[in-house]
Amino acid sequence: MSSVPNESSSGGDSAASTQSSVIGFLDSLGSIARIRPEPHFGRATIGIGGALIPIGLAFLFAGDSESTTGLYVATILTVGLALIARLKNVVPEDLVGGTSSAGVVGLVLFFATLIGDTEMDPGLGLLIAGVAHVALWASPGFRGSSIFLGAGAFVMLLGLADIFTGNNEIIENDFASDLPIDVTTYFARAGVAYLILGALLIGIVYFLDKRGFSAVGTALVPAGLLAVVVGVFLTVQDMDNAGVGVLFFLIGLGLSLAGHNGGRRGLTWWGTSILGVGVVAFFALAIKPESNSSIGVTVLVAALLLAGGPRIAKAVGQLNSES
Repeated sequence: MSSVPNESSSGGDSAASTQSSVIGFLDSLGSIARIRPEPHFGRATIGIGGALIPIGLAFLFAGDSESTTGLYVATILTVGLALIARLKNVVPEDLVGGTSSAGVVGLVLFFATLIGDTEMDPGLGLLIAGVAHVALWASPGFRGSSIFLGAGAFVMLLGLADIFTGNNEIIENDFASDLPIDVTTYFARAGVAYLILGALLIGIVYFLDKRGFSAVGTALVPAGLLAVVVGVFLTVQDMDNAGVGVLFFLIGLGLSLAGHNGGRRGLTWWGTSILGVGVVAFFALAIKPESNSSIGVTVLVAALLLAGGPRIAKAVGQLNSES
């Protein structure tokens, strides 16, 4: 009797193989994937200086001409020279950050010029630009340079959000009726897009932190945090009930847990701040206080819940462990 292939098993094997490949690649990067560099004033200013080089060259080569040829030459020259310098390993250690920032800004300016020059779909152009940044991050020369990964994530985020918000037919016909909010308005569509993409990025950060790749995760935090914050504020534009508080609470809880897991102060505080806004908003919209006294009581109830919640959870956890 012939055996029937187990599709779920093969799918699980494929996912495990992909995860193993990703972890193997990150391991090959060495310490730069795991150890977050300490802040350094001198290297930061070198990085800013490097970022300004392609901008200056772009103005210099473009001149007063309406042609975009000068822009292409300036950006390709900047990225090319920075890449060659890194490949030849002729850059002093303290100037490495400057070549990376010059390469990133040069690549961004190149694709900005290309999108405007060819009038291609902005979302698609940004998506391609983001993939190019990530490809350079994974390739010899700029391999492991976090600024390329961070810039790639940010640019891809903008591209995917633009594609999502611009495609009304897919959104309205396929799954609009399954969502708890109206996504037929621009703000709601953009909000949902940014929330989904932000949650995905923060989820990846959580995954990386769990496996010790904190430095790689750090590169994704700015894009993920920005996407979530923008997404939640855009989404609530069309909500006027206590669901606003629930949404803020869930988003804040997710960010807080991800920050706590990875020892990330900024992410943790952003998350708890959003969570706090959610608790206050929930009670305010549910109770609808109309006087200063009732507003004060509402805020105090939220404060007691926020302050006492962790202690109650800890006590319940201890009781469960003892039993």
